[in-house]
Amino acid sequence: MGVRSNLLGYLCLSVALVGCGGGAGQLAVAPTSGKVTLNGEPVIGGSITLSPVGGAKGNAGKPASATIGSDGTFQLGTYRAGDGAVIGKHRVSFSPPPGETKTNPDGHTAQLPGKYDGTVLKTTEIEIKPGSNELTIELSK
Repeated sequence: MGVRSNLLGYLCLSVALVGCGGGAGQLAVAPTSGKVTLNGEPVIGGSITLSPVGGAKGNAGKPASATIGSDGTFQLGTYRAGDGAVIGKHRVSFSPPPGETKTNPDGHTAQLPGKYDGTVLKTTEIEIKPGSNELTIELSK
């Protein structure tokens, strides 16, 4: 029983400690998805980023990001697409989709303001908890 059962015990403990964090040096993440809205309507396009703040020993973790879909929904990824966000407090940022590009008669192109330019986040910090997280990110003009 000795060596073989000890090795099995260490293997089980190692698997349990890794948890959702993945590989070495990766902090644990929790599945995180949600919807971005402006005046109750889904925001179409752009991206959302959650940047960890604080953290033990100065290591707050890697930011999570996602592209916002045509229905306003997103699924955050930190180490790979859709794996979630690091557990803890995060600063939220929104990047609007670019406005239309217009070509002037003289051949120069101009970027027109986008529909979501000038919007601000109603909530700038969010806490990600262990387990599944469903967020609603609201914008206002």
